Amino acid sequence: MYKGKIELGGQDGQNLLNLLTAGDELMLDEFCNYIQNFLIQQKFEWLEENLVEVLRITGNCSSCTALREYYLNEDILKYHLKPGSIPRSIVLPPRDQGMNLDSLIIKPIHARLICGWIDGKNILDKSFIFSLGDGKNLQEVKLSRVRDSATSMYGHTSYGPHFGTADLRMYSPFNNKENCSCQQASYFRTVTEHVRFAVEEYEVFQVVPKQ
Repeated sequence: MYKGKIELGGQDGQNLLNLLTAGDELMLDEFCNYIQNFLIQQKFEWLEENLVEVLRITGNCSSCTALREYYLNEDILKYHLKPGSIPRSIVLPPRDQGMNLDSLIIKPIHARLICGWIDGKNILDKSFIFSLGDGKNLQEVKLSRVRDSATSMYGHTSYGPHFGTADLRMYSPFNNKENCSCQQASYFRTVTEHVRFAVEEYEVFQVVPKQ
């Protein structure tokens, strides 16, 4: 039997995630639960900023259910919409009841994921683009935040959604493959391997805090 002491407070989020995966390989369930709880309670901002990476790494970890369910927690939606508030609980099952979502493209689970990325303050500074992949595997989600807020988004009567100087652009007619494109420029990374593509349909939503 090995014993030791680890000071979690001095570790950054990535080191804690590495400890978590190592603990999972050694089947140290109590250790893994403690680290997950610490991440959720003390590193929630880091978890939000690194959601895709966390889901990718913990996807095959049998003991990492708390982190995966954390991202589906309805309370985390309230946290992001009300800066300064703290989620009331650590783990809740996904709940789709009561969500007023009129969409042919996304499902409630996707809406919760997207809302989890939103900061209600400084909208332009916090802009992001994303891809849900096939919409079935959350580990394939790609998120890219803006690095030049001055060119984060703009619109025109001839355009559809237009993010960055080249990151995600749509010109009418949208179903023409040459009229829609995605190339990394004003955001930190590209969210699709397809530089040129056509769009069959798109939807626009407004996210508002729950009363």
